[in-house]
Amino acid sequence: MARTQMHSTVKWLRTTGSELLDLVFPPVCAGCGDALNGRTPGLCEVCRIGVTSGVAASERNRPDSGSVVAGQMGRCLRCAMPLPAVLPEDDCIRCRGKRWKFGRVVAVGPYQHLLRDYVIRIKRNSDDGLRQALAELLA
Repeated sequence: MARTQMHSTVKWLRTTGSELLDLVFPPVCAGCGDALNGRTPGLCEVCRIGVTSGVAASERNRPDSGSVVAGQMGRCLRCAMPLPAVLPEDDCIRCRGKRWKFGRVVAVGPYQHLLRDYVIRIKRNSDDGLRQALAELLA
């Protein structure tokens, strides 16, 4: 069998096998376990918003929650800590005048509520699906 034929056969088997597997075991959210609309594993939209915004699960569906949504509060460009809206992103009181051995920190979201629960779950249970889903948010 020619190399190109073998490559296309392997590709077809992977695609077909993946589709059959999805029929038997539909993809679910690595966070809450709800069914995902697409074939891509990871987090559902509700969990993704909860992780990145730091909104508690009980507050996510309440229109009057007053919780800070991702993007409304600035973050320090060096340490990724939340900054009040009145400070520019390069004037963090935690970093001011300090020299770090790194250039920058990137955070998925505030370490509270859902993100905190997921990190603890990864540490205790070695949850590879959840670990991969959070890693994709950082990428």
